[in-house]
Amino acid sequence: MACRTEPDIPSNPKVLFQSDIQPILTSSCGQAECHAKNGSEFSLIGYDDVIDHGGVIKGDARASTLYKVISNRSSNEMPPEPAELLDSKSIKLIYVWIEQGAKNN
Repeated sequence: MACRTEPDIPSNPKVLFQSDIQPILTSSCGQAECHAKNGSEFSLIGYDDVIDHGGVIKGDARASTLYKVISNRSSNEMPPEPAELLDSKSIKLIYVWIEQGAKNN
């Protein structure tokens, strides 16, 4: 198994929910059969939805359910097959956003 390293937070610019994180979640998780507003177990589209249902621990990505499932650090890998997993850039942005306090900005 390859060694995993986390992104270096100080070298990353501020990550914004509306312009950086929400588009990732909307395109990857926002389908009706997944985490859209209607017809799914719970939504991951809006900020409150992500905080309430994503298990986000502000300032601690490694302890956050959202980060664990998208980075394959959980038994619940998301998104499930046949959907494609998030790319490393998207995972890094979500990691940095959570580490920066998961602000609604």
